[in-house]
Amino acid sequence: MNFTSILFNTAAAFTSLAAASLSTFADTIEKPTEPPPSIRENFELPSFYRQWIDVGGFPVVASEKVNPLAVQEAAWLIQQVIGHRPDLLQALAKNSVRFSVMAYDEMTTEIPEHSDLRPDFYWDRRARGLGATSARPSVSCGEENLLNYPGDPYGTENILIHEFAHAIHQMGLSAVDPDFDKRLKVLYEKAMEKGLWKGTYASTNKEEYWAEGTQSWFNTNRENDAQHNHVSKRKILKDYDPELATLLTEIYGDTDWRYTNALTRTELPHLQGFNPDNSPKFEWPAELSTCYEQLFDPNCKGGDKWTDLNRYEPSQLPTLKSNDGEHTAVLFVNKTDADITYYWIDADGNESYCGRAAAEAFSIHHTHAGHIWLVKDENKKNIAVFQAKEKTGRAFIAE
Repeated sequence: MNFTSILFNTAAAFTSLAAASLSTFADTIEKPTEPPPSIRENFELPSFYRQWIDVGGFPVVASEKVNPLAVQEAAWLIQQVIGHRPDLLQALAKNSVRFSVMAYDEMTTEIPEHSDLRPDFYWDRRARGLGATSARPSVSCGEENLLNYPGDPYGTENILIHEFAHAIHQMGLSAVDPDFDKRLKVLYEKAMEKGLWKGTYASTNKEEYWAEGTQSWFNTNRENDAQHNHVSKRKILKDYDPELATLLTEIYGDTDWRYTNALTRTELPHLQGFNPDNSPKFEWPAELSTCYEQLFDPNCKGGDKWTDLNRYEPSQLPTLKSNDGEHTAVLFVNKTDADITYYWIDADGNESYCGRAAAEAFSIHHTHAGHIWLVKDENKKNIAVFQAKEKTGRAFIAE
């Protein structure tokens, strides 16, 4: 039996189970309560969390500032996505993973598990949700995205489904199916060789390939913008990347459920009492917006937030000596109209691909002071070299 047949048979079994189970999900969402002492102890939940809903042993939590309906919506969505996979929910719980809902006026680094992320101005402005790691076992997203508040910067997609896909991959399937990551890597590399997903966020690495694919699987991805192509829905994905579709079917099943935003489902039991007319408006704090604008200003020197890194010509690379200093970060700011990629250069001069900054966007990579970084353009031509400093550094790339 070949790999595709194995995936198909496994997927069919889970799809059948999912179809039998999903019909009852809408009636199983309890109202959030204070986390009981046993949950606080088992998951080492900080006192910050005052709301909790159990989803098959997996905790959905929030501070007292969060609208309880957003907590209920998060729990409901998690059930739709993997409620038919109690093995995955239990694996996530065993790894101490929890889902944290941010209030619309809470920032990423206010979530206790993410409070050590630096620089905070980057993380607070970059994302309204993060995946989970062993060091930071919280998956998160903002209530404004769950309940579709006005001003939601990610209003055309669902952040929970993307970030939860990362957790399923890295903190759930890693235990339930240790070979999953290897299989995903094979599919990702094949897709890249075929030229699929070129220039999209899905092409960044196998992790984003999976998370972006998950979004499209549930019909909640953006389309035809700077980081996305036309593949925003399940039907299109099946035609465009059938091998990824088979893997997604294996994990999620192929049921009729597709994501639609909460405004279209206010009649469901867990959203009773939700009045969109009373929803607050999400706005980025003014200081974060200013900082974001300054990052793209070549004349701004960063003040106490960052320092500009010296730019070297690629021909100077052999003269630069790499060394391991203190932990730091490099902000790769791309002011060009095309994507750039960046590579870490080890002490022997070998390059390792580490990430991408889209056109007119920026990305961050944690590193050590003294590490050497090579930047390439969309044609893989070397265009600049930077050396990290002890203070967070800006690697500024312009035309």
